[in-house]
Amino acid sequence: MGRAKIYPICATALIAACVTGAYFFVAHEPETDFAAAYSHRSTGNLVENAYRKWVSKHEQTAGDGNVTLALGWSKAFSKDFTRARGKITLDLIKGQVSAHVVGLKNQDVTDVWLVDNQPGKGRSAKPEPGDRLLWVGTLEHDGNNATLTAELGPVFEDFQVDVAVVTRSGKDPTEPSVL
Repeated sequence: MGRAKIYPICATALIAACVTGAYFFVAHEPETDFAAAYSHRSTGNLVENAYRKWVSKHEQTAGDGNVTLALGWSKAFSKDFTRARGKITLDLIKGQVSAHVVGLKNQDVTDVWLVDNQPGKGRSAKPEPGDRLLWVGTLEHDGNNATLTAELGPVFEDFQVDVAVVTRSGKDPTEPSVL
């Protein structure tokens, strides 16, 4: 069989395959209820599912008896750059606070504060005059570590902790802070 006869046969077979493939692709596409198939991805369900997972994990980790806030330098809140990092752990039920900071080289940075931001026109997340401020205590420095443990009592019954701040000694969080 010569090349002249092979080309028309191959072309015919290719056209037949394309037509058959197109028929099965279009004519036999499974019927899909896209609304049902993607309903699990709707915003309402995602938020509801995320909230349920959070509630479950919150309760498994002692809930309001174990709330942790990270401490670190913030371009928006901090005055001087530092690599110091730490955390504050709150027991909102018992009124207990503990803080641990690593890498705080400046021994003058000692005061730990909690801030309850108040709503209002022109207000921000940054601590500012008019916010409720709660002085927790003074960090005790031991080499590269600084720690604090405080028993505050039932203060969290009407105090919503929004921000934790570490300042220089004698300064309040409305002034430029360190962490």
